[in-house]
Amino acid sequence: MNIKNKNCVGYTLIEVIVVVSISVIIILGSTALFLTFMIGNGRINLRQEIKANGNNSLNKIQFMLRNAKSISVCHTDLTSLSFQALDGGITTIENSNDRIASISTSVTPDVIYYLTSNEVTLDNLNFDCYQNQNAQYVDVSFSLAKNNSDNSHDIFEESFSSGIMLRNTSF
Repeated sequence: MNIKNKNCVGYTLIEVIVVVSISVIIILGSTALFLTFMIGNGRINLRQEIKANGNNSLNKIQFMLRNAKSISVCHTDLTSLSFQALDGGITTIENSNDRIASISTSVTPDVIYYLTSNEVTLDNLNFDCYQNQNAQYVDVSFSLAKNNSDNSHDIFEESFSSGIMLRNTSF
C-alpha cells in the first residue's frame, strides 16, 4: 500500500489573489487620503502666508499713521496716502508693482520699502480720511491674493481693513 502524505504547507492561488486585492485596495485608499491631506495642508499654508503678509502690513501702516503729525490730503477714496512723520519727512503709502510700498523722504529719497512680500498680489488699496477740529481718522482697506502653484485655478484672497486715529496731529 502506497500512502501519500498530504501535509502540504502553502496557500492556494485564490487565497493569494484575495489577499493581494485587499492589500491594493487599502494602499490606494491610504494614498488618496494622504494626497487629500497634502492638498488641504498646502491650501492652509497659502492662507496663513496671505494672512501673515496682510496683518504685518496693516500693523506697520497703523504704527506709521498713529505716529504721524498730519495727513497731506484728507478725503475719501484715496489710492495713496501721504503724511508727515514725526521726523518731519513726508511718507507716502501706495500701490507699487502690486505691492504695498512706503516711500519716505526722510530716510532715502526714491527708495521704496515694500510692506508686502512679492509672493502675494495687492488689490484695491484704499484710504478714507476724515478730519474734524480735533483729530484725523483714516480707514485703510486692501486685499491680498495668491495663486496656488499646484493648481493655477485656485486663487486665495483675503481682505484687510482697519481704522486709525492719528495721535500727534497738529492743526
